[in-house]
Amino acid sequence: MALKKTQVDTIAQTVYRRYPELGGVAPQVRNQVVGAASANAKSPAGGQYLLTFSGKAVTASGKSMPRVVRVTADANGRVLKISTSH
Repeated sequence: MALKKTQVDTIAQTVYRRYPELGGVAPQVRNQVVGAASANAKSPAGGQYLLTFSGKAVTASGKSMPRVVRVTADANGRVLKISTSH
């Protein structure tokens, strides 16, 4: 089962609110294999997905730096974790 477009759009809106410099960036969506040892009670049997948003942020000194935001979501489109590069 893949994430539906509406689920991806909802996750993207969460990212855009937290990281406005990524507004309008389409994520790359990949399945994430969850092994038995790392099975998470929050994740249903449908699996997990990794959404990667790549863009640029402007620092306080006015310089541009790459920004990558990774979102782990479950099969229902619920955000489990968000991490970013600095």
